[in-house]
Amino acid sequence: MRKLNFLIVSLTLLFTYCTKEEIWPFYEIWEGPQNHGQVQAFRNGEAWEASAYATFFIKEKPNHCGVSFAAFYPDSVLAESFAISYIPAAVGSYKIHNTKGLSGPWYDSLDCSYHLKHDDVNLASYYPDPNANTNRIWVDEIDTIAGTISGRFDVTLEKDPDDKVTKYQHTVRFKNGVFKARHWP
Repeated sequence: MRKLNFLIVSLTLLFTYCTKEEIWPFYEIWEGPQNHGQVQAFRNGEAWEASAYATFFIKEKPNHCGVSFAAFYPDSVLAESFAISYIPAAVGSYKIHNTKGLSGPWYDSLDCSYHLKHDDVNLASYYPDPNANTNRIWVDEIDTIAGTISGRFDVTLEKDPDDKVTKYQHTVRFKNGVFKARHWP
């Protein structure tokens, strides 16, 4: 009887672990040092926090800026990279587009990408769902002289169909995102 109970508990734990692994691959993510800013959001319904930094005076679009978010494994190896690019450098609400693979006038449009990583190795890539009407960023405050930006975002991302790894979720939703970042020298 004791062996049977041990077997049942072991199988339950194994099944639970494997199921969680397939749903979301990372449990312990460190938000990073947050020296240049921070971001908080709900990623697929769970609280998510990461380090943030801003870029200003982008060569291709000097009146635009970008924000990047990074989360790490507990050993400080990069685990997640999320960037919103070509944001107009002005207070306002802006639609986020999916420009993956596009050229011409769309190439430099406001877009974003999200990558699950292990250091420099890309495990999975996600881009905005073109059918989601909620893909937006709100710039609440911006100071191009001091190099600071703060705002909010909501975005639904789909896994890149070219990615052959199937163990990661197809859709990632960031809701109620709030960020504050300053220029990273």
